[in-house]
Amino acid sequence: MSDIFTDIKAIGIAGIASKYGCEVSKQGFTPCPACGASTRHTKRKDGRPSCLIVQADNGWLCLQCEAKGDTVDLLARFINGGKRPTSPGEWRSTLQGFSNGSATLPPPRASKGQEGAIPLVSRPPFAEVMQVWGRSMVVPREKNLPWLKSKFPAYELADLVDLGIARWLPKEDNPEWWPWRHEYLACLAFDSRGLVQSLHARIAGNVEPGKPKSRFPKGYAASGLVLANKSAVSWLRGKMDVPTVVIAEGLTSMLACSMALRRLGHWKWGVLGYVAGSHSAIKDMPWGDEEVFIFTDTDKTGDTYAERISQSLPSSIHARRMKL
Repeated sequence: MSDIFTDIKAIGIAGIASKYGCEVSKQGFTPCPACGASTRHTKRKDGRPSCLIVQADNGWLCLQCEAKGDTVDLLARFINGGKRPTSPGEWRSTLQGFSNGSATLPPPRASKGQEGAIPLVSRPPFAEVMQVWGRSMVVPREKNLPWLKSKFPAYELADLVDLGIARWLPKEDNPEWWPWRHEYLACLAFDSRGLVQSLHARIAGNVEPGKPKSRFPKGYAASGLVLANKSAVSWLRGKMDVPTVVIAEGLTSMLACSMALRRLGHWKWGVLGYVAGSHSAIKDMPWGDEEVFIFTDTDKTGDTYAERISQSLPSSIHARRMKL
């Protein structure tokens, strides 16, 4: 098996972490495959990645839980919850997935005894996602979405319905990964190839203090996913070219921007929604000579998102900020 270990070492820590949906930078990668921590020291407000890459890309260390290892240990964290597979066939199958870009990589499992461990690239069952989506409705006429109107003052229900990408989730009889009973407006979530992998939803009414306003399915990863309008999905799938791509901050801005552009006649423009963990998806998209804009709030949080989005793009693309 020495040749297999040599191949794994050649991939490197950064390559393995990136393939499994982590955000990778010169400062390390995030989140940690053992504890799920995204930053180094929350109490100190140290927002750098939780995991260091050491030993010339052949070692890693989490500064939150102190989990560490080499390339083989990291790959084992992702595909087998920390236990190194003993079958050469299992290793070879995994390495083949790396080389040909297939979607057959084994999903990671949380390590036993690691509370809060996150299955980084695991997704909710596709059939269940589409079943929930199929049971979802268009937005009821009587529902008011003030948070959407604040982004796009000219908003009307017809604008949202015409987009055809947002639905009202059912409150009952949902899978275990969607236990919440609030009313949610949802969009499908895609990978960098435009394939449906999950869904993302924003609570429709008022949000209680300290509670999240948007969610991904419970127990499944958000890394490597984006939201997208229909033109963006077709572009990702290689079915059409788009003259312009707008990357917006979250679900609300993605919908507002899509509606505004549609009114202006720019229905061929692709609009992407950047959410937590979108970094790797943005980086792996089929970029060409598209004009790229970034649409975020004009505040400190928006500036931070704009910087993250810019860092996700290839160095050859110079994106500009835009306002509606």
